[in-house]
Amino acid sequence: MKKELLIAISMAVVSVPASAQTTIFGDVKNTDGHHIEYVSLRVDSQYTISDKDGNFVLRIPEGHRSDLVVSHLSYKTQTIPYAQYRSGSLHVRLEEKVQTIGDVTIAAPRAKIVKVGRQGMKMPGDAAFTTNPEDGGNHFYDYELGPVIKPGKNYLLRQFSLHIDKCTYQSCVLRLTAYEVCGGNIAPVQHRPIYIHCGKDHQNTDYTQRFLDNIVFKKGHTYYIGIALVSAEGAGSISFPACLHRGYAHKLDTGRIKKLPASLALNLSGIVVKEQALPGRSDRVPNSR
Repeated sequence: MKKELLIAISMAVVSVPASAQTTIFGDVKNTDGHHIEYVSLRVDSQYTISDKDGNFVLRIPEGHRSDLVVSHLSYKTQTIPYAQYRSGSLHVRLEEKVQTIGDVTIAAPRAKIVKVGRQGMKMPGDAAFTTNPEDGGNHFYDYELGPVIKPGKNYLLRQFSLHIDKCTYQSCVLRLTAYEVCGGNIAPVQHRPIYIHCGKDHQNTDYTQRFLDNIVFKKGHTYYIGIALVSAEGAGSISFPACLHRGYAHKLDTGRIKKLPASLALNLSGIVVKEQALPGRSDRVPNSR
């Protein structure tokens, strides 16, 4: 029988009696009063993501009284003590991060866009995010999945591309984040998250998008490209070709990283640079969630 490789992340739903939990309803806005989409909120291992309008619901089992941690790539992380969220209603306001942009010198005046790293041999099976019919409603995942890359040159990233094998969601949103691997930790090297909007009409299609920030991958350093499902309408799945290439499964609620021998197939393109400084940020924190 033919063996197949399957990298799948499935949502596990644990029922907690209503009387034994605290349910927090609220929204997340910036200091100008505009809603912030897809913000991560967690208390211990209890995790949720706000919707596209910044609204969220977080259910916390009885006995958990740790701070509520609210985070987003473009904003300063905020911690809220139990005394403030225990009432069940919460309006969060996040302050935008101060960003500094590094200088980049192109190696040649007419530099060509080239592939960054090698994708690896295509494997049977696929890499998939799946939600079950009994789950119902809108969904997200507390895992990221993607390849690990150690470039042989300095590259200014221009775009990424991936092939969507199958998508049975009416609509869903994926988030792509680039990280630098520092020992056992990872730190984001971009200021703004990249969102990929997909639906049933994206089955068996190639998707390409430019990077929003000046992201430089340095020769000899190690990087990780994480893709997470942050929103999905109803039950379904979205799958991508799998390839024989080192990858990570990064758990967003705890920061734990699981090393994988294979990953979803993702192509990066960029321009070779001879002098560069990583786009800086005043508050880079390892294992940002």
